[in-house]
Amino acid sequence: MSFEGGGLFGAHDPRSPVTIRRRWLRGKHWIFLLICAGVSVGLVLSWQAYGLTGWTVIGTLFVLSWDYNVTAMFVNSTTIRADATGVDVRHGPMPSLFGMGRRLAREQVKQLFAANFGTLYLVKAQLTDGQEIDLVKPLVSAEQALFVEQQLEKALGLVDYAVDGELGGATPQSIDGKPVAGAGSGAALGLLIPVFIGGMLAFFYFATKSEVSGALTASAPLGSWTFQPDDCGSGQLEGFAGVVLSSSKDSGTEVRLIKDPVKGTLVVVTAQGARKVLEPAQCPVFLVNVERTSTQVNDVWSMQGTSTLDCPGLRGAVSFAGCH
Repeated sequence: MSFEGGGLFGAHDPRSPVTIRRRWLRGKHWIFLLICAGVSVGLVLSWQAYGLTGWTVIGTLFVLSWDYNVTAMFVNSTTIRADATGVDVRHGPMPSLFGMGRRLAREQVKQLFAANFGTLYLVKAQLTDGQEIDLVKPLVSAEQALFVEQQLEKALGLVDYAVDGELGGATPQSIDGKPVAGAGSGAALGLLIPVFIGGMLAFFYFATKSEVSGALTASAPLGSWTFQPDDCGSGQLEGFAGVVLSSSKDSGTEVRLIKDPVKGTLVVVTAQGARKVLEPAQCPVFLVNVERTSTQVNDVWSMQGTSTLDCPGLRGAVSFAGCH
């Protein structure tokens, strides 16, 4: 906490303006920051393992809100300004529910007093209409609370008298000091956590995004049509090794590339209500490569590969990746 105004203990104009600044950072916030960093790593691993689920979204919102509040503890401070016209309490630069600003005109204030606030302390204002409001909180010691009370009373020109619930008298201690060590680096780490989470989520999004290119052209006996798949899925979801190629523009057509343990590699085409199974022996060109990647999404292995076909009724080439 720092103080600007008349001398801390020397004589000065009792109605001169006073400015008191208090940093929010305390030792426990470093522990909160380490916990937040650890939970963030766990969150990223959850996204990798389970993908987009209600729980991962809730967890992400929780971690980001926690990180925001921890970062606020590192960068925020409370500024208290008082003069003959009133008292103004502001918190910033980051908005936070832990710090609510107050502005009171001199004629509203009947008395100020320091009081207990759980295991901490605060300065309260007794208003002329009979209300009592929390003016400055929390303060870490009784000496700080009494000092703030006394300095504000001098600036406002209030005569101190006993109020029910106030702290006992004490000699205010000097509260000037050096800036809190490590506050800047802690704040930087706090700000990097959402960047880290966002970067890792973006990485997993692009790493697991389905990508399909190419086209297959059909002729008799399959009919006459061109199939341009734009999505793919892992056959693991339907109990086979391979992939399913589909198109958002042609929901009635589907091509399955299957690695059957008995029959080998097969291509199963479903189109226009008909189903056709193609095998390597039927095709002059039958180059189908389907392989499992090292990535899992929702416990489903992501697949990738290529397919080049020249078969009776179907020819073309397709490549695919991120099929899960």
